[in-house]
Amino acid sequence: MSCKEECKCADKRKEEEEDFDIPVSSLPVVDGRIYHLSICREELADKCIIVGDPERVPKIANKFLAKVTADRSHRGLRTITGITENGGVPLTIVTSGMGTPSLEIVLNELIAVHELDLTTRKPLKGEHKPLTIIRVGTSGAVRSGTQLGTAIITKWAIGLDNTGTYYDAPCDPVTEAIEETVTKAVRAAAAPGSRFGSRLAPYAAAASPEVVDTLIEVAKEEKVLHKVGITASAAGFFANQGRQIRPYLKVTVPNVDSVVGSVDLSGIEGIAPKDIKVENLEMESAALYHIGGMAGCRCGTICVTVAQRRTGEFLNNQAECVEAASRVAVDALVALAKKGQ
Repeated sequence: MSCKEECKCADKRKEEEEDFDIPVSSLPVVDGRIYHLSICREELADKCIIVGDPERVPKIANKFLAKVTADRSHRGLRTITGITENGGVPLTIVTSGMGTPSLEIVLNELIAVHELDLTTRKPLKGEHKPLTIIRVGTSGAVRSGTQLGTAIITKWAIGLDNTGTYYDAPCDPVTEAIEETVTKAVRAAAAPGSRFGSRLAPYAAAASPEVVDTLIEVAKEEKVLHKVGITASAAGFFANQGRQIRPYLKVTVPNVDSVVGSVDLSGIEGIAPKDIKVENLEMESAALYHIGGMAGCRCGTICVTVAQRRTGEFLNNQAECVEAASRVAVDALVALAKKGQ
């Protein structure tokens, strides 16, 4: 897109925002704080780490923040903002909850707090940096050669949920080809006669290249065991990821983890590197990239593999690996801030 075209798009967006009214029922604000997270503008940094487990928020804060400036807990969602020990960069660490539906709520509220005057529900005046958000989490490896404890840095995410499909994001040729390939494979693997197999509609979204590149650089510098790959996101933990715990709880796609792990994407024009694979299965990244990308957020993910779906192993002692991944995320955000990004 040329500079002239970018200016036209920016002007059009500005006009749309000026005429756009948000009713109270669509964006509840209580005592000047956004409804679910219960934070205000002064308590949010433009560099964020998002985690599923609320208990992980204070652990990361205690380890990597020199000073805490805000600490909020509401509806099971914890938000801590402070200044990083390394580099002195303002950083927010926030809970997304489990699954894309919960992340959708939290991400929208982060965007609203960052961009809007919560009293008028109109865009804030002046220029401000886009949000940069890195998800730190745990996941299941879907390829047999992946060692437990490996951190997966995600280049694209595939949504096996339907949360993202309610957001009509534009699609480039690469993500469109990923969607078509994965949709075909997942539908073909559905249980015979399944009620919903033919209706499954995976979507795809890309991480921000500068965030991915920085995560890779930092992981190499800190000698953290990692892979770069594609992540599949499910809305839940059990049937959504091909797990069946009772014979009567029938699963639509019984082996969805191995299906996505074996999808061949090497023939897609524009995908790089050509040998990139779906490496892991988790519950949030696809919606983060899909919705965050629409809002202009720069998003990335680093997830530790704690389950090996091919061998049936599980990593019980996760703390050291998760802490290493958290350090990579914090230091990547500091590095981006130093670059003025």
